[in-house]
Amino acid sequence: MRIAHFVGAFEHYSSVRTDVLAIARQLTKLGHEVEIHTTYLQRGPLSDLDDSSNFRVKYYRPILAIKKYRISYDMVIHILQEFEADLIHAHGYRSFETLCAVLAKLERKRPLIVSTYGSVPYVFKFSERVLKMIQDAVIRHYPLKIADAILAETMFEKNFLASIGIDTRKIYVTYEKVDTNKFVPPKFPSFSTKKILCVSRVTRLKGIHMLLKAYSFLDPALKRDSEVIVVGPIEDHVYYRELLDLASRLNIRDKLRFIGALTFEKMPHIYSSAYLLVLPSLYENIGGVIIEAAACGCPTIASRVGGIPEIIEDGKTGFLFDPGDWKDLADKLSILLSSESLRNCMAREARRLAETKYSIEAYFERVYSAYRRVLGM
Repeated sequence: MRIAHFVGAFEHYSSVRTDVLAIARQLTKLGHEVEIHTTYLQRGPLSDLDDSSNFRVKYYRPILAIKKYRISYDMVIHILQEFEADLIHAHGYRSFETLCAVLAKLERKRPLIVSTYGSVPYVFKFSERVLKMIQDAVIRHYPLKIADAILAETMFEKNFLASIGIDTRKIYVTYEKVDTNKFVPPKFPSFSTKKILCVSRVTRLKGIHMLLKAYSFLDPALKRDSEVIVVGPIEDHVYYRELLDLASRLNIRDKLRFIGALTFEKMPHIYSSAYLLVLPSLYENIGGVIIEAAACGCPTIASRVGGIPEIIEDGKTGFLFDPGDWKDLADKLSILLSSESLRNCMAREARRLAETKYSIEAYFERVYSAYRRVLGM
């Protein structure tokens, strides 16, 4: 069987990229042919494509780019003249690649699966919110309506899709995945400095300011032996400067580090050396970083929003706190920072959950089950 993936978010730090590559590798193990089509032009070789001889990645040069939305004439021509596949899988429904996947379905009469990756246009920046709303008004309903199956990451997302009129019978919940062979706990965890990790794009939506407020509220003894490390691309530079100013006003500037976006290969070490992960988002469909941290034996404190309560067992693999309530977050931080034994117990439970529910094999089986249903296998 020949499967074609269409993906726009193929940046080296994108969780969509790791999903696509994980699915591609599992499919080739089963003897299927895989092609990945994208307008994201990779700059230099990346080690996560070392085995790409097992599948093909086709890059199409865009003729127009509006932020991350890229339009390629070459991709359209390829679909009209050369494209062949037995199954089409589009990743994300707002991208130009998904429109091309729809064109491929119509032209070649092949089934289409769409992974939605969070369906709510919830962002702070007005211009971005308007752009997403326009995209949704123009293109959301058609790809989702004609798709033969939709892969949602959480029940929260499935319920949202149902609320906008999508037939729930064709929605499959796949959750996320993590490579439990690469993301592993440290053999001998040691925390001379307790690193409070936040893996997140630097935007207002991620609520990093609440983490800073909560951290500043901690007992001085807890702050003395800890620090806050933010890993992720700085997408809102105004917000970034506001965070630096806030940290200075709270007298924690020397306890805060931003280290930018890292490649996928570097993340296991980042998680395994952390004492805990904090995800203070105001909206989050699933929070794949929680699952990656869990595999590395790193418990998470996260806001009780979106699909996050579906992947954190509150009080067992981590803590949930009320969204926007930085004092609640401070209380949970204090509990874990004060008890390394509780932290380690949560770390073991988090690893267990990652192995049983979120391994690549378990994730792929959920995806492949949807493939089989669509193809009548």
